[in-house]
Amino acid sequence: MDKRKPFNLKKLILIGCFVAAVSSFTYYEDLFQVSKNLEIFSSVYKELAVNYVDDVNSSKLMKTGIDAMLSNLDPYTNFVQESDMENYNMTFRSAKYGGIGATVIIRDGKTIITDTFEGSPANKADLRAGDEIVQINKIPVRGKDNDQTSVLLRGDKSSPVKMLISRPGVSAPIEKDLLRDEILQPNVTYFGMLPNNVGYIALDRFLQNSAQEVKNALTELQKNNPSGIILDLRNNGGGLVDQSI
Repeated sequence: MDKRKPFNLKKLILIGCFVAAVSSFTYYEDLFQVSKNLEIFSSVYKELAVNYVDDVNSSKLMKTGIDAMLSNLDPYTNFVQESDMENYNMTFRSAKYGGIGATVIIRDGKTIITDTFEGSPANKADLRAGDEIVQINKIPVRGKDNDQTSVLLRGDKSSPVKMLISRPGVSAPIEKDLLRDEILQPNVTYFGMLPNNVGYIALDRFLQNSAQEVKNALTELQKNNPSGIILDLRNNGGGLVDQSI
């Protein structure tokens, strides 16, 4: 004879209702806190913008407040203003951009060219690895970070850019006049076979089409029946989440 207790549907429904009520309460409590904090922020912002003793740049004040709020989070959560969106998309999303086709690093406050893309304006102008970029369109770049330098180097296709270069072993600075071109920056900068039949893929960034580039590289490497694959992410500056996963 089966002596198991009958299934108590009413008890299950009550438990479900209780869980739903707690979840709903937590949601509305969070919503209330967000609404209340927004009201406080808005009130303070309005008082400063309207009644502060000196003139206040309201846009700058808002940007400062947002930046201060985000500074408490991880270093990758940033606010991008509408005026900066075009440059942001060009730098962090698109694999194409208007520029000279050179990769640079900042070393001791100096902007040093590490490589040029084959057939690019930088390559055609005989810019070399090790050259220091001193000026871009007569603007000194020593002390500027990578993003600031990139803004100066990039621009519309066929737009001119004048550069002053310091080259190791050459005493006098070198002037270069270039025309920017559309540059396709590959996400996979190299792939091939290493000793012991190991495949190697260098993935420098996660911009548009990076997943497909890795897939294409893997397809080619698999023709050699590799014993393993090395995916090199050193110096990878990140990019799009949907491409990285």
